[in-house]
Amino acid sequence: SFTLWEKGEKKITQEEKQEILAGIQGLAKKAMRVLGLAYKITPVSTDNLTEDLVNGLVLVGVVGMLDPPRPQVKEAIAKARKAGIRVIMKTGDHKDTAVAVAKEIGMIGEKTKSKCPEVLTEQELLKLSEEEFEEIIKHISIFARLTPGMKLRIVETLQKQGHIVAMTGDGVNDAPALKRADIGIAMGIIGTDVARESSAIVLADDNFSSIMNAIEEGRTVFTNTRQTSSFLITTNFAESISIITTMLLGLPLPLLPTQLTEKQKL
Repeated sequence: SFTLWEKGEKKITQEEKQEILAGIQGLAKKAMRVLGLAYKITPVSTDNLTEDLVNGLVLVGVVGMLDPPRPQVKEAIAKARKAGIRVIMKTGDHKDTAVAVAKEIGMIGEKTKSKCPEVLTEQELLKLSEEEFEEIIKHISIFARLTPGMKLRIVETLQKQGHIVAMTGDGVNDAPALKRADIGIAMGIIGTDVARESSAIVLADDNFSSIMNAIEEGRTVFTNTRQTSSFLITTNFAESISIITTMLLGLPLPLLPTQLTEKQKL
């Protein structure tokens, strides 16, 4: 590989390569998405990205782009944990970027005493046996450098362990996992058509906290419905027993139809 200098191209040395990698890691640790820019002049045009084509590229520079999470995300994650919901980050971004963002939104603390790593990449996951993979999924909540296939595998593993899985995503590469999840949730503003079509729910505001608001309201409705049903079953059961008993004994009805109607209005 080469680097571009003011006086032209120069073959990159191992020392310079390590310096560039250190710079990339430094940007990633600041929660930045790192984009490397390089070029190569080819004799013919091509649409295929072959191995020969990417060899000998000339590095122009590296750019760090800051895409901060919304302020409401940290509060939403705390609310999710309080509600017994486990939040998992699955991203294709750099490992250090994933850790930095996770710390910013409160998924992990600045220091951890756990023996498990804070984050795992796909290359590290592929080295595990099926049993080890299923076990590590129970403890690790941040995964980086993932391909669509690995995102899908994680969803399937969680479902196999008995979890109800809701998956959020916005790109084409999220579509397989969105479709396989129990509830696929796509971004309505930045989401692709493929992601939206693969999902059961589309967030109109692309806000993660909207998911928690919906869950909170849904649980409230469910609780109220269950309490109302229990009340109606209990009261109606008592009324039914009293009426049936008096009919069997040949006694006068304890409650007239008008009385039952008035009670239901209360």
